[in-house]
Amino acid sequence: MAEPSSAAPTAAERAEVLARFCDALLPGDDLFPSATAVGSQGVLALRLRRHRGDQAVEALISELLARDGLEAPMTAAARLEEEAPAMFDLARVILTYAYYEAPAVIEAIRSLGHRYNAAPQPEGYAMRPFDPAIDTPNVPRGHFVATDAVARVDLSALEFLGEAGR
Repeated sequence: MAEPSSAAPTAAERAEVLARFCDALLPGDDLFPSATAVGSQGVLALRLRRHRGDQAVEALISELLARDGLEAPMTAAARLEEEAPAMFDLARVILTYAYYEAPAVIEAIRSLGHRYNAAPQPEGYAMRPFDPAIDTPNVPRGHFVATDAVARVDLSALEFLGEAGR
């Protein structure tokens, strides 16, 4: 293992830490591209900044650097997940959305024979017609109440509602 440098990491090294983190989570294979091959690290940075403010990206990179994220990205990701689960989970969720909306990933999914719309709306997905023999629940739930049979429920015991519940 190399001796730790006392010099602050360069902008390029900081960008590389983020890229290696993304590829540690979504490395790609023969069919699917890696996270960085589709630019997911940039989308992660933009959305992380939008959700948590200007310092959020730098905070994530600093946390990864503290866990040797430049030299051991898989280990750094695992340690971040264990030691800062909220930060890890937010980054993972944002990265996952960024990755699966990338055109190359959508094409990889489609190549497996799946119908996959880049944005499900407004087109939506085709659904088979309702079949009572298959789609009717085995255990009926709820029941119909005619409008004139609907009665108000007494909420006075729910003190936390205050006047709004009366």
